[in-house]
Amino acid sequence: MLVNCVGHVATGNLLDCSMAEFDRSMDINVRSMVLTTRAFLPAMLARRAGAIINIASVVSTVMTAPERFAYATSKAAVIGLTASVARGLRRAPADGAPGSAGGNRRGRGAAGIKRSGFHDRHQPHHRWRHELMNRAPGPTPG
Repeated sequence: MLVNCVGHVATGNLLDCSMAEFDRSMDINVRSMVLTTRAFLPAMLARRAGAIINIASVVSTVMTAPERFAYATSKAAVIGLTASVARGLRRAPADGAPGSAGGNRRGRGAAGIKRSGFHDRHQPHHRWRHELMNRAPGPTPG
């Protein structure tokens, strides 16, 4: 199993964020996932087993946060990367029946916003917290 969990948070909007900082965000938050996935995927395909979990963020295509242009853009790219890799690996088995390489599980159970104590402990006063938590399902066991 490969878990890609990285996050560099650059501050600023489109006009305030330097291109160097934008590039750094894309390199850390997206390019690193591409490189690790490329390194691990051939062995997973050869074994016909494995899983890849890419951690994105609600600050992406789900919603944005003030002064998080580069971060939101890079995390939206992670969502696109995940979908593209999943779709790119789907193929029909030799008998022509519908199927996918390695039993693709994209979107099953883990995707989305999960309500937990994390936001209560670490971000109790963010103004967007209330909106986010109202969209989240109840606690997840474990």
